[in-house]
Amino acid sequence: MLTSEEIEYVGSGVMRMRESMKEEHLPDPDFGLEGMFHITLKRPVEYEDDMVNVELPKLSEIQQKVFDLILNNEKITADEIALTLSISKRYVTSIFRQLKTLDFIERDGSNKKGIWKVK
Repeated sequence: MLTSEEIEYVGSGVMRMRESMKEEHLPDPDFGLEGMFHITLKRPVEYEDDMVNVELPKLSEIQQKVFDLILNNEKITADEIALTLSISKRYVTSIFRQLKTLDFIERDGSNKKGIWKVK
């Protein structure tokens, strides 16, 4: 049994883990309860082999700006992005569709209460 001195903060690990992943621009960990509680951490894959050459699609300047805003705030709305970038909400939703098609982002949950997930 652990004493109170041995425990840093009960329940603070998940929050700190998510913050650390966000600071490193990594996707949120996946949590599961199938049988046991488990966490899946995702990281970029680095290859040493020169034979592997994956070319990612290039983003336009405006697509990159929207993507960066999503990286910094998974709960950001189209209205907030439109205001920040001085563009229309309709244009922002068009960029969301483009980023989804390019497999850069996906929406988890509803349009009103959901969050953006970076792939």
